[in-house]
Amino acid sequence: MHTIVTYTNVEISRNQTQLSRSQRYTGQTDKTELEASFGLLYISGLLKNSHVNLEELWPKKYGAPIFRATMSKNMFSLLIKNLRLDDNATRKKRKELDKFCAIRDIWERYVENCRNNYTPSEYVTVDEQLIGFRGCCPFRMYIPNKPDKYGIKIMMLCDAKTFYMFSAIPYIGEKDRPTNLPLPTEYVLKLSEPIHKTNRNITVDNWFSSMDMAKSLKEVGITFVGTLWKNKPEISTQFLKP
Repeated sequence: MHTIVTYTNVEISRNQTQLSRSQRYTGQTDKTELEASFGLLYISGLLKNSHVNLEELWPKKYGAPIFRATMSKNMFSLLIKNLRLDDNATRKKRKELDKFCAIRDIWERYVENCRNNYTPSEYVTVDEQLIGFRGCCPFRMYIPNKPDKYGIKIMMLCDAKTFYMFSAIPYIGEKDRPTNLPLPTEYVLKLSEPIHKTNRNITVDNWFSSMDMAKSLKEVGITFVGTLWKNKPEISTQFLKP
């Protein structure tokens, strides 16, 4: 939160000259205000208002009282427009090496906290999830069979019993990789690093499954369950006979 407050205040200061005189709240923000704005975003989702226009959330006649009781519409709008999670002044240079740089630092801290505050059960799963997003993003994907269809694809390792997200990696497109392993195998090995040598079991679908991955997991003390396409070359023809 300290990092978000710092860079949001930098953005507010940079944009103050562009704000109209009718904008009342143009000063610096703090942790309390930002936490309150995040709380309103959660409430908006809980009330199924994630696609409702901002103007319809604050009216006395139709809007939920908690929005007006927390902060004014102008203040909320100011915080959302200027919310920043990294140094905007150096982003362009960092983006040449990392497309995810705008949220990379906060994301890594978040995932680290997820790992440090939970011990997964003996059964975990690895799969992809499309986080709905229709904004401007160079690695936004379109997957027609997903509920949201447009969004950012995240590879996740989750506890099979509680569905807790233990580790995650964003998919930002093809890039130079340090290994010659297939991309699915690389994702599974990277996500499962914190649980290597623990004799846990990983379950995956047919996009991740391969004999090479099963052997790689066995070497690091992980068992494996997964489905396989029948056209995989490693499957013996004897298994394919009717």
